[in-house]
Amino acid sequence: MPVHEEAQVFGPEGSHVGILTRRDGDSAVPPVACVIPNAGLIYRIGPRRFSVKLARALAEAGIPTLRFDLAGVGDSKYVGESSSARERILASMRCAFDQLERTTGVRRFIVMGICSGAVNAYRIATVDERVVGVFMYDKFYYRSRWTTPVYLAKRAWVVGPGRAVVAALRALGRRLGPKAQGGEPSMAAFANLDAESPPKDEFVADVNKLVERGVKLSFVYGGSFPAYYSYAQQFRDAFAGEPFLAKVEYRHLPTLDHMVSSLDAQRTLQSAVLEWAAGFAPR
Repeated sequence: MPVHEEAQVFGPEGSHVGILTRRDGDSAVPPVACVIPNAGLIYRIGPRRFSVKLARALAEAGIPTLRFDLAGVGDSKYVGESSSARERILASMRCAFDQLERTTGVRRFIVMGICSGAVNAYRIATVDERVVGVFMYDKFYYRSRWTTPVYLAKRAWVVGPGRAVVAALRALGRRLGPKAQGGEPSMAAFANLDAESPPKDEFVADVNKLVERGVKLSFVYGGSFPAYYSYAQQFRDAFAGEPFLAKVEYRHLPTLDHMVSSLDAQRTLQSAVLEWAAGFAPR
C-alpha cells in the first residue's frame, strides 16, 4: 500500500525536525507508532539511508514512523536552559512522542535504534511508560565465559594460532591501557565498548522492570565486534537464570556490519525489525 511522507517541525520554538511516514488512506488510530532517533551523528536518513527505507516499510505495515534529529544533531537545534546531554536527548525523545500523539492520536510507541540510537531507545523506555517496544542493534555488550574462547578459536581458524594470540594480547592491552595509564575517560570509552554498557546488575534490574511492564525488547548484534559478541547464544549464556531471559528476543546476525553498508545487510536487518514489529501492527 502506498505511503506518504510529511515534514515535521516540533518541540520548543520549532527546534526539532523530522519526517513522518504513514500509510495512505489510514483513518483509524493505529495501535502504535515508531520513533527512529539518530544513529550517532548521522542525520535522520540513517546509515546508508536505512532509516528512510525502514520507515517506509513500517508505514506499509500500518505503523506510522517518525525519523527525526535529536537536539543538536542534523537540522534540530538546542533551545532553552542548558542541561546534561542525556537529559537533552530524553527531552528530544519525549518531544517526538508528543508530536506523534498530536498528529496520529497514538499514545503507545516502539523505538528502533542503531548504536547510540539503541542506547537512547533503551534509556527513554526506562523513564517513559508510553514505550511498549524497543529494538536495539549493536548495544549493549555483555560477555559470557565463552565469548573470548570462541572469538579466539574463530580468529585462529582464519589467521593462524600465533597471530590470534598476538592480537588477543594487543586487545587486552587496549582494554586495560587507558585505565592503567590514567588516560582520558572519553578515549577509554571510545576504545572499549564495555565502557558504553551499563553495569550488568543495573542492566538486569532495568530489563526485568521493562519486561514486567510488558515492554517487548529485541537485542540484535551484528558481526563487526566479534571480540565483544562472538556466538549466537552469548546473550543467553551471559544472563543465564535471569527472570527476563525467556521474555526478550536476542539474535546474532554475524553477516551484518555495524553500519549496515550493503543492500543485503539492510534487507536482513529490516526483515528482523519488521518481524519483531509485526506483533504491534494493526490486525
